[in-house]
Amino acid sequence: MKAAPYPSQGFDLNNVAIQADPYRAYGWLREHAPLFKLDGVPMWLVSRHADIEAILRDHTTYASDLGMHVPLMSIVMLDAPDHTRLRQTVNRAFTPRAVQHLAPRITDIAHALLNAAPSAMDFVQAYANPLSVTVICEMLGVSLEQRDDMNRHARDALLASFAATGPGSPELLAEARIGLAKLMAIMDDAIERHLAEPEDNIISSLVADEANGVLTREELRNLCALLLIGGHETTANLIASGAYILAETPSLWRQLKAEPALIAKFVEELARMRPPLQRIARRTTRAVSLAGVDLPANSMLMLFPGSANRDPARWDDADRLDLRRDGRGHLGFGSGIHTCPGAPLARMEARIAFEVLLDRSDSLRFDPAARPIPIAGYAAGNLGWNLLPLIRTKAGAKPMPPPQDVFEPVRAIVAASLGLEPGQIETATCSANTPEWDSLAHLMILDALEKSFAVKLPRRAAYTAKNVGDLVALVADTTAGVA
Repeated sequence: MKAAPYPSQGFDLNNVAIQADPYRAYGWLREHAPLFKLDGVPMWLVSRHADIEAILRDHTTYASDLGMHVPLMSIVMLDAPDHTRLRQTVNRAFTPRAVQHLAPRITDIAHALLNAAPSAMDFVQAYANPLSVTVICEMLGVSLEQRDDMNRHARDALLASFAATGPGSPELLAEARIGLAKLMAIMDDAIERHLAEPEDNIISSLVADEANGVLTREELRNLCALLLIGGHETTANLIASGAYILAETPSLWRQLKAEPALIAKFVEELARMRPPLQRIARRTTRAVSLAGVDLPANSMLMLFPGSANRDPARWDDADRLDLRRDGRGHLGFGSGIHTCPGAPLARMEARIAFEVLLDRSDSLRFDPAARPIPIAGYAAGNLGWNLLPLIRTKAGAKPMPPPQDVFEPVRAIVAASLGLEPGQIETATCSANTPEWDSLAHLMILDALEKSFAVKLPRRAAYTAKNVGDLVALVADTTAGVA
């Protein structure tokens, strides 16, 4: 089988544009090269649902052990019997009781975060990240005072693990390893505390398995660290992706507000359409024929579950979010013996996160003063948002006033601050065409606007407002949602 050439410069795992939005590239791969050989790298990319599902379910032919030592990935890169032993340990920690009894606590955390969140916020840092981080920290007995540090160290640790499998620079790997070491120090402290004083949580269950000889201390450390990373990073990305779609699709927001019973279906479609984990690695244990190509033993494969989940051969109109779709068989949480053990928890966290958000909010929209920044960069195997600026209108709060109703009072304030007549002020009036509008006058205008409208304007957006029209839009956005 001869693959057609990929448009432009070829498919590159490190192409940040593909990392940020891979779906056009996935579509090309499925249609033209379902098994695609990377240039200069001994690896094949697999993009069709049927092929990926078959690979994930055949752990004898397609091994998770890639022949390299990446301690943090422990259970992810192991095969039987070690995988079986560790997986049984994790399964005991993620029993239905251990997950379901967390629902009230997750609900309380979601409410507390929305209570503290401003109307204009970075949704990732104000809601998605702290929700998932707090839940997994409590499950693993990590102090909440270490939550922010742990979040940063987890990113570095994950980067270090990916870098171990690729051509990362020595400088990048050294920097990432510092974060990995700090993360492991946090886990060591939690392990020792729960060894001395066991509690009813996951880490105590794992510590008990070490005491009984089921786990070694090194396996325990790596497993706890992996659960800490996987238990919050992927869930936070799933929640943030859902918020982006809701802000982009007001009709979907209204539908879920009216029918909250559909939120669970929304979460399942999210896991299908935007699975946080976009890459799964496997190694052939024998010669195989895949997608019409003969591969020798020890061939390295990179599977794209995000591509499989949008395969039109598996689902009609697969790029559309459909709350009535039967999404069974999607690979958002994997398949086979390596199916994500935390999938029930991730589903529950996301469902509760959206239930609380929708119940407590009348609308969610993009912040016009800042742009979302997707996750991208070296070895980015996750799909989500580093920055997601959104404006939330609290339930029962004032709606956003029409710009025309805001223009006249803003015009009067700008005129008074500049010592001009209101008739001299238009939407295009700015510092470039008005000599009186210098940096000091700009600060005076902002102060007068905040006092007059009884609001606190977002600093970045306020300082970078280019003209009166920008100020009108900013005031209208900010006053919306003020109870």
